[in-house]
Amino acid sequence: MSKFKKQILGLLFDFYDKFYMHVIPAGDICIGERGFIGNEREHGLVLVFSASSYKNLRWDENTLYADMRFSGKWESLIIPFQSIVTVFDDPGKPDFVFKFSVYTEKEPGSNSKEKEKSSDKSRVKSSNGKIVKVDFSRRDD
Repeated sequence: MSKFKKQILGLLFDFYDKFYMHVIPAGDICIGERGFIGNEREHGLVLVFSASSYKNLRWDENTLYADMRFSGKWESLIIPFQSIVTVFDDPGKPDFVFKFSVYTEKEPGSNSKEKEKSSDKSRVKSSNGKIVKVDFSRRDD
């Protein structure tokens, strides 16, 4: 999936003056000293890539690196491709939206124990603090 995301991002940087990227706190993501604040810790952050919003862009096999401006201050970002969940061109009326699956375990070659651990993380905490695990298995009674 990282290879596909890199190809998509390469095309976006080449052909679009501005696009948006929704990233979530997964993997070793780093949003400079700023980090994720408020609801961003739970819902992620939408980054705006335009001519004046980033510099020093580069990437390797699994990670995108860039400096981006937040409220006038430059922050160094480290964005693993697994943290990128959506890219789109216009939040109001998009011409394109690429939505990617989120993998909490490492890319191909991960073992079943890692998959079990990631499925345990899919539990949802209810408002009263108890953990609720939804069981979608079908029962024929």
